Amino acid sequence: MRFLFLLILPFLIQAQEDTTVYIVADQPPMYRDSLKELYRFMFENIDYPIQARDKGVEGRVFLRFIVEKDGSLSNFLPLKSPDDLLTKEAIRVVKLTSGDWIAGKNGGELVRVYNNLAVPFEIVANEPLIDSIRKKKPHFKGGVVELSRFIANNVKYPRQALEEGISGKVIISLVVEEDSSISNIKAVKSPHEVLSKEAVRVAELMQGHWNPAELGGKNIKATTTFPISFTMN
Repeated sequence: MRFLFLLILPFLIQAQEDTTVYIVADQPPMYRDSLKELYRFMFENIDYPIQARDKGVEGRVFLRFIVEKDGSLSNFLPLKSPDDLLTKEAIRVVKLTSGDWIAGKNGGELVRVYNNLAVPFEIVANEPLIDSIRKKKPHFKGGVVELSRFIANNVKYPRQALEEGISGKVIISLVVEEDSSISNIKAVKSPHEVLSKEAVRVAELMQGHWNPAELGGKNIKATTTFPISFTMN
């Protein structure tokens, strides 16, 4: 009987894992590179919705989400927003930081914690419309689904990263030229150089897979960014 109890005990311990989502934690979750860097990242990656800009809509979008134990983000909930278009863009940008957070702790143990964040949208009066708004953005042929499929089919997890337990998300930036070719490919954010190299290699395979940006019916040169995630199963 005692032997049977010892066999069952590990399963009982595992079942007691704390899955509670806390409103407050001894050590609250935080963005890995500081709050200042989080706002810098959002500023550089927010694509102000054209319709909201045309209507003069601006303000702050207040979001609530869960910072999971592995630093990923889930369960996004808009608390307050001046416009649904701004809400959608705010969630898109903040999702790009998933995996770049340090989880909260209670009693020294990692826990799931709610986090609130204000995402500001401000119309800059002197910002040139021709460069920032009045254009159709470059996009991967087939859309986001095909982009994700292309990445999944071509990424090779670096052996060094596997051996050292390195994972995370690399943000790739590239220029889509007027003729649909791509250039100036680089990793603008990455947890490790070895992942950056692999992400850039995959992006270089995308020649011929992009449609250029358009302005007034004419192709124009433009920069775009997208994430490549490395997750160990």
